[in-house]
Amino acid sequence: MYQTIVDDERSETILYLGMAKTYLKLEKDSISEVHAKKAFDLAEIFKDRERKKNASELLYTLHKKKKDIAESFKYLEIFQQLSITSVSYTHLRAHETGRNL
Repeated sequence: MYQTIVDDERSETILYLGMAKTYLKLEKDSISEVHAKKAFDLAEIFKDRERKKNASELLYTLHKKKKDIAESFKYLEIFQQLSITSVSYTHLRAHETGRNL
């Protein structure tokens, strides 16, 4: 039962990200931002680094469009940090398994 609830809530992150991207393409930035923030918050709760990275990239883009420098920089830093650790993790896993990248 608990696992089903957790999986459903993790699926919400994917749903919110998809909606945020769609609204961004439709130039409905305020709605996109609401969904991107929900995705970011859920990804943070579940420690889902990949989805947090995706949401932070969206939030960076949205705040940059609004010329909100402080917020855009905040999300850019989060995105970059998650991108760096993601690449480092990939290289570490490849090294552990003996694969070349």
